[in-house]
Amino acid sequence: MDVSILGNLLSKQFDVFKGKYGYAIQMKLEPGRFLVAEAGFLLCTVTQLNHTTAFNFVGVDTGFNHMVRTTMYKSYHHIINCSSCGQPKKYIVVGNLCETGDRFTTEEREIAEVKEGDILAICCAGAYGYSMSSVYNSRNLPAEVMIDEKGSEVIRKRMCKDDLLWGY
Repeated sequence: MDVSILGNLLSKQFDVFKGKYGYAIQMKLEPGRFLVAEAGFLLCTVTQLNHTTAFNFVGVDTGFNHMVRTTMYKSYHHIINCSSCGQPKKYIVVGNLCETGDRFTTEEREIAEVKEGDILAICCAGAYGYSMSSVYNSRNLPAEVMIDEKGSEVIRKRMCKDDLLWGY
């Protein structure tokens, strides 16, 4: 969406409203997801592969407690194998919690062939990923790292067991 085009269209409609009714109106938006969703990635490590007669499952070292959107809303998040550019295979990506809803895909997804130890990037995690995360099942929250053209910086340290016990 081009925000400037939207702003111009709305401004024209607000002017029409003012001309017709004699008073100005305002619109205020909270554009959080629009601004930051595509800027964030949840990185995780493949911990196990499980092949059944029907599906190929990829288990990772994170769960819906770190990115709950797929579980809650069945939202789609593109997943990239950062460790491989191999041939794509169909997978279902699941988390490390003992819940049936702990999935990062709602259906099979084509991802470059995965092996244990590969790093996967769950895309568009910049909005509501960390803010909706929890320490469910006493799982620590991950670090947040800001990356720009100058380098990288940890902006929120990884939670440790003492943080769980005594406060973060």
